[in-house]
Amino acid sequence: ETKVVLEQPLYEPRLKPAVAASRAEVDRANASLAALRARVVRDTQQAYYLWLATQQAVLVLEATLELAQANLAANESLYRNGKITRDLVLRAEADLLEVEQQRISAASRVRIAQGYVNLLRNAPLAAPLPRAEIDAPTVERFRERLIRRLAGSTLDPAALQQLATGRRAELKGLDAAIAGSEARQDLARAAFRPRVALGAETGIQGDDYGFSEDERYALASVILRWNLFRGGADRAALLDAREFTEQLRATRDLAAQRVRLEVQEAVEQLEVAGASLDTALKRAEAADGALRIASRKRDLGQINQAEFIDARRAMTDARLNLNRVRAEFLARIAELEYAVGVPRTIGEGTKP
Repeated sequence: ETKVVLEQPLYEPRLKPAVAASRAEVDRANASLAALRARVVRDTQQAYYLWLATQQAVLVLEATLELAQANLAANESLYRNGKITRDLVLRAEADLLEVEQQRISAASRVRIAQGYVNLLRNAPLAAPLPRAEIDAPTVERFRERLIRRLAGSTLDPAALQQLATGRRAELKGLDAAIAGSEARQDLARAAFRPRVALGAETGIQGDDYGFSEDERYALASVILRWNLFRGGADRAALLDAREFTEQLRATRDLAAQRVRLEVQEAVEQLEVAGASLDTALKRAEAADGALRIASRKRDLGQINQAEFIDARRAMTDARLNLNRVRAEFLARIAELEYAVGVPRTIGEGTKP
């Protein structure tokens, strides 16, 4: 026996919801990929800003090391001329070694931060990164870019929350999952409807393999299938699909609330970081001025070593704090862009 069987649905209520469910699954997968991409972009940006901050911290400590070396040389000169005692020289030497230890630790943090950025970039851990400087113009440029990316909107939490609920890929993925679940409801309802198909069959049959009229045959038929009773299985499947859809809707509502909270938190953190910028800059300027005065007093022998070292430490801490606050501000911008759903791509504006 050799035969060819063809079947063409004339009325098949399961086809349309099955196609809709498959398309919704594709949309959900694409949304999940977009959400993952957005998280990687945010994490890479923030890791890169941290690396820049650690780089600048090393520069601050290297400048401080030169200052500490000059302080040691000045105290040795004063000691040789009999103006100070030996303990002040030792104090200056201890301060120099403290700064050197901080510089070594900061250099280690640079290498660790570089490795983390390259890990997110899927690059060799020791691969070089583009250098940049986080200064006041950079911060202002990123602030203006944020406003442009938010379509000129101010940092109004309510407006940004509304924007985020329509942009976040996680919510789009849940919307696609709900659409797929609704399609599965339609698929379950289709079990209650009849199916009609046109069937055609042609071939050969016989004791011998031949193609004569006695061996050839052809059939055509209209097929009706209708399950009138399946012990409640179809109704149970429909109820299960409905409950799953309601569960997805509840999950989507909770996710939307979480997105709104993320936006509110990101806005508040950005405002705090922005408010800290001026304070950190004024603190650094005041510490620089105090150190200059302390240096002149030291050269004139009008200040003891402890006061000078305190002024030096205040300057170092203020400079390191300024770098940290600026990097934190850029990281908060990246967080807000992610929360709202408008993150940059890896190659777009990651470098200051």
